[in-house]
Amino acid sequence: LLVFGPTSLVGAQVLLGAVVMSALLLRLCRGLPDRGLALTILFVAALPWYLLHSVKWPQSIAASLLILGLLLLERTCRTSSIGPAVAAGFVFGCALYFRSEFLYFQLFLVVAVVLASKIVKVPLVPLRATIISALTSLLVLLPWAIHFYRETGRISFRASNGGMVAFVSLGQLPGNPWGASFRDEYAYEYLKNRGVAYSALSSEGDLVLFDEFKRRVQAEPYAFGRKIIRNAIVTVIGGFYNGELPLSPNESEQVARLRQSFKALVTSPVETVEGPFTARVYSAFAYWVALKALGALFVLVSLAGLLASLVRPKPSPLLFLLALLVIYQLLLLVFLSTEPRHLNGLFPALVPFFVVALSQLPRLKIAKPWTVHFVRNGSLR
Repeated sequence: LLVFGPTSLVGAQVLLGAVVMSALLLRLCRGLPDRGLALTILFVAALPWYLLHSVKWPQSIAASLLILGLLLLERTCRTSSIGPAVAAGFVFGCALYFRSEFLYFQLFLVVAVVLASKIVKVPLVPLRATIISALTSLLVLLPWAIHFYRETGRISFRASNGGMVAFVSLGQLPGNPWGASFRDEYAYEYLKNRGVAYSALSSEGDLVLFDEFKRRVQAEPYAFGRKIIRNAIVTVIGGFYNGELPLSPNESEQVARLRQSFKALVTSPVETVEGPFTARVYSAFAYWVALKALGALFVLVSLAGLLASLVRPKPSPLLFLLALLVIYQLLLLVFLSTEPRHLNGLFPALVPFFVVALSQLPRLKIAKPWTVHFVRNGSLR
């Protein structure tokens, strides 16, 4: 960055994303050799993953590091060394410097590993390795916690914008009883109107906004429940962020109006959009609708495959870990704020479940049902 400037960050994101994508593909192909072609095609056609790394966004690096950390943690299933667990914790800790909402992912992993060991009677992932990874990630975050304490007088391992994210997320429910709006400016306006002299991104503003978020949820629990249901539906059928086609400002505005009219079919009524529009506008809108539909289908099928994988007598450790990443991030999107771009980072984790789901279709003639159990030599049985 010092030599080439901020623009070099995109190149670093792309390189890291490509390395992690390749590593995951190779590991999955070893575990699912008869599904190697399908996996390879889906990984090569990973438009959501490519678009995630095409812009400067912390989610890009965090998504890559999280998958890399899971690959290292899965390696502990095939070795008695704690080295991969420590390396996984280091990678997870680095990811948290970019997206702190994954702070509790390690705890989520530990709890899930304990519960899974009780259900299947055999630990899918060594609990010791999971705990070592979690503790290592906290050690990696220790410099941030010290810095935070020096600046604010309190200890925190996360960023100071969580309160604002939670507060404005209430605005994702149309006609909500709180009068909330899903935009950052709403948080700033709220603090200003209350006479709070701190920024919404400051430690003090973070506490005020998070306290108000909790107060509002407690005051209107049923409204919050409706928001959760709506977010779940929008997350599943909303597909991925698929980029924008080159259009003039006027054409972009027209496409945005067509999109809003289309979204009203599943959200809230809006004014009818009047045409006619140019062929470029209709083409851009058709591109958006087609990719949204394909994305929604991909997510729905992948989630079906995820459930099918988890109900097996003994799921693959790697698929088990990938499933936990998907579930954890979906919970964040459902309970807080959801946007299509947040799903882009999950694309590689969803691909194997998409393949699993397709293999279960009755019309596919499979001589011998295959399982997703990774054994020590990396093959299936």
